[in-house]
Amino acid sequence: MEEKKKSNVGLIVLVVILLLACIGMGCYIGYDKLLSDNKCIIEEDSKSETNSKNEKQTITEQTQTNEESNTTSSKVRCYGTYYVNGDKNSGVYTLKEDGTWNVENGEQYGVFTINENTITMIEEKHTVGPREEDPYYYNPKSYLISDDCSKIRLTESGSHTSATLNKVN
Repeated sequence: MEEKKKSNVGLIVLVVILLLACIGMGCYIGYDKLLSDNKCIIEEDSKSETNSKNEKQTITEQTQTNEESNTTSSKVRCYGTYYVNGDKNSGVYTLKEDGTWNVENGEQYGVFTINENTITMIEEKHTVGPREEDPYYYNPKSYLISDDCSKIRLTESGSHTSATLNKVN
């Protein structure tokens, strides 16, 4: 009889421990889903989506305003002809309105973008492989550009050598 009581007591203790573990897990899951700060993150995400929509609308309005005043921020600017270090014999870069560039009498060409005071020039490959395996563009280089587009600095700030592209027209 005592053996049955011992096994029953052990079984009861095991059931109580498992029951407490299940209740604890249920409480934790309930707390995590209902009362934790995840709601705030979700609300912040929805607020940020609303803010990004408002920002896009503001940017669109600014672009329209700029177009009315004959200056657009969405168009490529700073196009024209640039000489390396102001010398035509050192090299001539041509930046076109469609966002492409090339070096005259050379085999360098590609696309460029301007963000704030940085111009990024990306070269186009001469030959490429299959579209899924080989990119058309490579070797992006970023340079500092003056606000009035008169100079593009080709070397790092503080460098012992200096090279610039000076605008001709």
